[in-house]
Amino acid sequence: MSARRRATLGRRIDSGTTRRALGMVALALATIVCLLVASTVSMRVRPNSANEMTSSAQARQIVCPGHGPDSDVVGSAVLSQGPIEVKVAGADKTIKAQRSKRLAKGSAQSSIVRTESGALVASHVERLGAALAGCVEAASAWWFVGAGASNQHASELVLVNPRPGVAIADVRLIGETNEPIAAAGLTGISVASGAEVVIDLPRLAPTKGQVAVEVTTTRGLVAAAMVDRQADGSAPASGVLPQWLPATAAPAKTSWMVGLPAAKNRSKRRPDLLVIANPGATTAVVAVLASGPTGSFAPAGIDPIRVKARQVAVVDLGKSLKADTGSVQVASPTPVSATLWRAGVAVVSTTAYDGASALAINQNADSTLVSTATAGAASVRVRAFDKAGQQVLNDLVKVEAGASVLTALPPDAASVMVEPSAAGVISAVIAKQAASIGSSVLAHASQEQAAITVRPR
Repeated sequence: MSARRRATLGRRIDSGTTRRALGMVALALATIVCLLVASTVSMRVRPNSANEMTSSAQARQIVCPGHGPDSDVVGSAVLSQGPIEVKVAGADKTIKAQRSKRLAKGSAQSSIVRTESGALVASHVERLGAALAGCVEAASAWWFVGAGASNQHASELVLVNPRPGVAIADVRLIGETNEPIAAAGLTGISVASGAEVVIDLPRLAPTKGQVAVEVTTTRGLVAAAMVDRQADGSAPASGVLPQWLPATAAPAKTSWMVGLPAAKNRSKRRPDLLVIANPGATTAVVAVLASGPTGSFAPAGIDPIRVKARQVAVVDLGKSLKADTGSVQVASPTPVSATLWRAGVAVVSTTAYDGASALAINQNADSTLVSTATAGAASVRVRAFDKAGQQVLNDLVKVEAGASVLTALPPDAASVMVEPSAAGVISAVIAKQAASIGSSVLAHASQEQAAITVRPR
């Protein structure tokens, strides 16, 4: 081969190699752009000037996330002996002792309630239905069990930063198989002060079955909420009205799901589904106990449930739970979190706390209080107040160890508070209005009002 032909052939090879390399680079860039576009479409960032800091950094920042059912934000001073001053969207409001007051109208955006009082409790109260959910304060870690990332079961994760400075959050999902659920944009999520980020799980991380979602912050704190839609059969969830999926307690060896709606509300289309998440590295063996008015019992036909490491298990409980079951306990040597779905309502695992607790409730719904003694027997003082702060119920309820006792609340009750005689009592409200059902645990007073320092970059 002549020197000229070898040179020509070399140039052709170099040219082909260059074109292939450029093609590979273009393909990689196109892939990155597609991933960025997908994550941008699936993640909505909404600055909210109404939520900008307008009070001292030492104030409590109570977040009532939006995007759920059409509802109002209602504050209650039922735990206070005096008036409580609050600030919402830059406006000053006063709630007199034992009274309840609407603080914000229902909105697609989240509301932040700021107060110096540790006694304020605030709730979302649905306007035309029975749904209710307690508002929350920012934290460094959150868990949601029983979310969906498919067309038939779709959930949106809402992250809100109520504090000064930027918060940075990571999101991790685990599902019903050992296949990792990965998606672009789930780490290093930036949430500006007063802003919210809404993450569409089906579009960002499409997955079949039930999923568990963990949120952790690497900088600052966020308040997190989950808005859930579930359709029957193959219908898309986009046509279903949204409901709240409350945050569960962090994975624990023992936790309780308190506030089960009446058993008559379950059906073949919507059976009792127990969803258990095991984020650990070893298989969890989970025992299930049901709690009624006389104590706890093992549901018939429900053997200990094995949940593989870093997976979610879903168990159809059928009709194993008796009609008078008010709560369900899950216990495992390996920490787990759980949610029990009944009639489209999520009853999530929580752990016991000490002291009084309270909740602002819907006056238009039929409400029942469930009190569960998770440790020893206890007496529970139950008080309810109407919107004007007049006491409409004062009852002493005795609860045996491991039992759950129901107390009907007066129809004009706007708030309820419980004062247990011993530690380990968890209380929740079940509300019903026509076909609408809601359930929420009570909130306990906050004794910590000091600001949490945001780490600089």
